[in-house]
Amino acid sequence: MSAFNSRTGGYKAGMFLLFFASFVFLVGLGAPYWYIEDIKALSSNIVINVKIRGGLWMTCTTACISIPSATGCTTLGLTGLPGWFLAVRAMEGVCTIGLIIACIYALATNCRSLPGPRSRVLEGLAGLSGILGYIGCMVHVSMIREGHSVSDLPISTSLFIPNTLESDLDWAFFPAASGSGLVVIAAIVIAINNKPLDVQPNTGGMVMTTATAQPQPYVVQPGHYPPQPYVAQPGVAPPPYSQISSS
Repeated sequence: MSAFNSRTGGYKAGMFLLFFASFVFLVGLGAPYWYIEDIKALSSNIVINVKIRGGLWMTCTTACISIPSATGCTTLGLTGLPGWFLAVRAMEGVCTIGLIIACIYALATNCRSLPGPRSRVLEGLAGLSGILGYIGCMVHVSMIREGHSVSDLPISTSLFIPNTLESDLDWAFFPAASGSGLVVIAAIVIAINNKPLDVQPNTGGMVMTTATAQPQPYVVQPGHYPPQPYVAQPGVAPPPYSQISSS
């Protein structure tokens, strides 16, 4: 029997929520759809619409006309990006590492046969990771709502002059933000239900317990006498067992 089987229902619910929230967070983190930027560029009195959709690690650009230097997907590096965006990437990266370690620790501590000493490492690590990831998401949404651009327009400024820029959130941001928030809730649920376990070792699937026999008093009934102990006498054979047991 593993230690997880001896946990309370609340602890098991918190564990399920932790793994589910981590999965949702990682899906949103890896998708390149955190923000949308619609840019209108002017060239020879012709308005060119350029749309940029990107995530924390990749950006994809499309234009209404064929511009080889402005279309396609590219991996984002560490240069040419605003400082606030690099800070968001760093916080989400640390959050990801913390969640992976927390999930591995949860499996290691709950899948063994006997529980170890009570520890707050799991809920502490998961909670801090979720808080850090949620803060990063809030920084991202605040900067995007204020109209800040993540990446520069990948078109030569000598030919195309950016006119207007409209930025908004894309769908992958929402599972990342909700996943990090659910991780914090899961950590709180685990912390509330993380109680010391009292698991007895078992043999062959059966729990071995020690029972103490209590002596029963002899009740005297009319016409019956209490059994007398047999006293051996020299030269006299002992009576048969049936006579002793019925006396």
